[in-house]
Amino acid sequence: LAVRSSGLFEDMILVPFAGAYETYVIPNSHPDPEARLAQLESAVKLVYASLFSERARSRFGATGYALEEERMAVVVQELAGSRRGRWFYPHASGGAQSCNYYPLAYARPEDGICVAALGLGALSPEGGSAFRFCPRYPSLESAPPKRLLEGGQRTFRALDMEDASPDLGLGEGAALADVDLSEAERDPLFGLLASTWDAANDRLVPGVACAGPRVVDFGNILKYEALPFAEAVSMALEIGEKAMRAAVEIEYALNLDDPGGAALYLLQMRPLVRSEEPTDAEMDGAAPEDCFIVSPRSMGNGRDSTVSDI
Repeated sequence: LAVRSSGLFEDMILVPFAGAYETYVIPNSHPDPEARLAQLESAVKLVYASLFSERARSRFGATGYALEEERMAVVVQELAGSRRGRWFYPHASGGAQSCNYYPLAYARPEDGICVAALGLGALSPEGGSAFRFCPRYPSLESAPPKRLLEGGQRTFRALDMEDASPDLGLGEGAALADVDLSEAERDPLFGLLASTWDAANDRLVPGVACAGPRVVDFGNILKYEALPFAEAVSMALEIGEKAMRAAVEIEYALNLDDPGGAALYLLQMRPLVRSEEPTDAEMDGAAPEDCFIVSPRSMGNGRDSTVSDI
């Protein structure tokens, strides 16, 4: 089970509070139903208590929201995924945004961006290694193959089903473990999620039929369309944007061996915070020798009025 917050401020259009509160995942595997109930009660209380965590209080201070005005419900969800031996996890989890500030090649900002990782890693607060792709152009390479090999997933996060009594007082990751990627190879569907580095030809080969280092890039799904995963994510973003009349971001999980077949779970949708105010930099009259840094190319668009000295 996933026990998570649903606060009034979390989906505010201007400054949403996403990620400020804690989410607890519990195995719900203890043989005693009373023990399972006690774990659930503890998780609910800890989610409420995260209102007063250092992370939440700093967010209140930064946004100007008043703590006493917050109202919170707690949502209990069945965790997306399947049990594979000791571990319970989905084949992929992550987030997607309908606006991508840094599009590559022929992709446009409105084509969006999606982040995916094997297991629960992409949804953890610490982040971690994940694969990025454009939902409209899933075969468009986001990085050179060798860089994917160097910076790809080495572990994946999963729920430990054999630890029936996790100490939730240790934090929201108490029942989770970082598992070596080799454990996932026991899954017969792993070949849909990973490619193999072919050192002789300096390239990635979708699937795991040959020997070599594995790279989680969802090659057979994205490049060879074994499943309409990218199309479904793109559709969800488009529908969400029309419904909210604003750019959106979603959280999702993908499980390939659900009882009814492959399933995409939409876990959450919220407005995407972005500034619509145009920002122009008039540099025509500035002498290059008087500038702190000069570049003909730049990424992003922002303004920080609190900086007074360099």
